[in-house]
Amino acid sequence: MYADNTLTPREAVRLCALGTLASGPRRYSDLAGEIRHFTSHVLGPSLDVMGTSIELLKYEGLVTAT
Repeated sequence: MYADNTLTPREAVRLCALGTLASGPRRYSDLAGEIRHFTSHVLGPSLDVMGTSIELLKYEGLVTAT
């Protein structure tokens, strides 16, 4: 988080993913597609921002690949 309490781009992507998962279970590929769609509208496609944020959710056990 920045000093003015705004989220970094990676934190924003992570929050978006967690909010999407809060509405119910999703396949990993569906989650990645929805997050990619969201981020492309906000800041354009960026693997630097999106890739690690979603992979971290998988590592923490919050999403599973099926």
